[in-house]
Amino acid sequence: SGPEETILDGTGYYTAAWITGGQDTTMLVRGLTFRNTSDFVCYGLACGGASPRIVNCIFQGSSGEEQRGLTIGQNNALIRNNLFMNLRDGPEIAHSWGDLSNNIIMNISDWAVFNRAINGQLLVPDYNLLWNAGRIWVNAGWGENNLMNVEPAFEEGSYRLRANSRGVDEGRPDLQDPDGTRSDIGVYGGPYAY
Repeated sequence: SGPEETILDGTGYYTAAWITGGQDTTMLVRGLTFRNTSDFVCYGLACGGASPRIVNCIFQGSSGEEQRGLTIGQNNALIRNNLFMNLRDGPEIAHSWGDLSNNIIMNISDWAVFNRAINGQLLVPDYNLLWNAGRIWVNAGWGENNLMNVEPAFEEGSYRLRANSRGVDEGRPDLQDPDGTRSDIGVYGGPYAY
């Protein structure tokens, strides 16, 4: 039913969901909200040794104190068109390559992007929108097409972008929204958008 209707709540647990079985990019994780309001260090989604496509999802904490959105380790995951908000850390990428694009990363108190990849084809985040976000650690560099310190401008009561948002039609040029226009940045953009 889409990310604002389908919620995996990990409150009280270390993480709301795990992917650990060595899956490749044919695995699609789409249209979910990963929420965790625990007081201890916790994640919305943890992937170790798996390379799924994670698209059109919301990673949401309550206070930004200890909640973290996503941790990826040693894989080739595609992380596109997601919303990371109200968290201590946004996506944490460890020794990985793949794609981190078209995401909105906002209201992050510490690491907006924590990319500690050290070998291989290093992931270079690009075409993302950051607003009220913390530090960025990207060993492989930071793409030239990110929108830095730009408010997303959501429609009232939704995480859909308003028509005048800077994120409209500013996603990766090789990806299209279902209406055939260039992909929007954020959870309601890209080819799998609701």
